[in-house]
Amino acid sequence: MKIITSKYLFIILFISFLGINVVFAQKGELCWAITGKDIRNPSYLYGTIHIVPKSEMKFGASLKNLINQCDVLVLETDVKLPIGEQIRVAKLTFLPDGNTIKHYISDAEYNRYEKWMKDSMKLSDGDFKKHLRFKPFFSYSLLLTQKLGRIKSYDQEIYSYAMKKNLKFEKLESIEYQLAVIDSFSIKQQFDMLSFGNVMDEYNQMLDVYNNGDIEAMYNQVVEGSQFSDIQKIMLDNRNNNWVPRIVNFITLNPSFIAVGAAHLGGPKGLVAQLRKQGYTLTPVKI
Repeated sequence: MKIITSKYLFIILFISFLGINVVFAQKGELCWAITGKDIRNPSYLYGTIHIVPKSEMKFGASLKNLINQCDVLVLETDVKLPIGEQIRVAKLTFLPDGNTIKHYISDAEYNRYEKWMKDSMKLSDGDFKKHLRFKPFFSYSLLLTQKLGRIKSYDQEIYSYAMKKNLKFEKLESIEYQLAVIDSFSIKQQFDMLSFGNVMDEYNQMLDVYNNGDIEAMYNQVVEGSQFSDIQKIMLDNRNNNWVPRIVNFITLNPSFIAVGAAHLGGPKGLVAQLRKQGYTLTPVKI
């Protein structure tokens, strides 16, 4: 059955941005051992879902055991930022020049947006006015986290655990690059990605997709529809292409635990396929 959701949901859950990496109950093809070629000890490639309620977070012994076998932890970006940097990044999530979303869309689109936010999402007038100042991607991200309540960021847990085990930390890209990726879509394009559906219903559907452990299905959901070809190219393919040489370098030098959004694993240009083309053997690992 086709699942119709906001494309933001796939980005937020399966494609890493702004250091949010969390893990849900895994099965299927979400974790892969990387062996062969010129590496002595296996490394591990792990697909994550990025937002989960605190009550659903699981960080079990089997996952810790894989981390224990590695010398390097690789995440998409920094997870520990100085307070000044956090403030600077937060400011970049707002629309420029003090504008609100009304500046970028038609009156009819604005009325639909207001009705959805207030009637379906149950936002107060005050909260709605706050959301008007955010870029649509970040407004949606904030809305989802507000609806989920208390959430856990599993990259923070993995990072803390790995640092206690004295692993070296590496990143695949900078936060500045991630922000630039979002800004490569105009405000109107970001607005047009909204589905105006029930955020929690969409979220629960995506949890089901993730829990099935089918990385190809996750990839197909992100890129489905020609109107979203830019998402595939900019948010998946280009970033995967940038990451592969760095991943190869990491795993050649040291056994590494690499955690990325699950949508990056599948597809013809996904990390699993690209690493196999590089001559490595990737084998699913049950978690």
